[in-house]
Amino acid sequence: GPIHARRLPLTTDQFRDLFGLGTAESALSTWADKGRIRRVAIWSRGVGCELVIQLAKETCLSIVAVYDDLAESEMWRGHRLKSLEQFDPHGIDGLIVGSLSPGVAEEAVAHLSRQYPGLRIVSLAPRASVQVATEVAA
Repeated sequence: GPIHARRLPLTTDQFRDLFGLGTAESALSTWADKGRIRRVAIWSRGVGCELVIQLAKETCLSIVAVYDDLAESEMWRGHRLKSLEQFDPHGIDGLIVGSLSPGVAEEAVAHLSRQYPGLRIVSLAPRASVQVATEVAA
């Protein structure tokens, strides 16, 4: 019969490495320190948004609101939820893209940078070029 290998759950560190969260965390903390950023908003609830929020909390950033195209309630995961149309850059120091999907995050940063010049925006998604290089090397 087929051999069933016992799979052990990932440790927290293995999970963080798998999603590049260590890199994301240091990128976020550098971005926040350089820009003196304390109050942030999260732009859209994409893939890994919960992790983005967790990293923001671990970096001691205050999340003013989460903005999404679907705001089905007033609160989400303990944060104020607002529709994208309600986005107001005043009262925040920076904006974090709420997706760890590289293509989606890169497009969001490009779009938001054009729409809100001067606003500090960061994506925590692994860079597509880095992913490609890793796949080629493997």
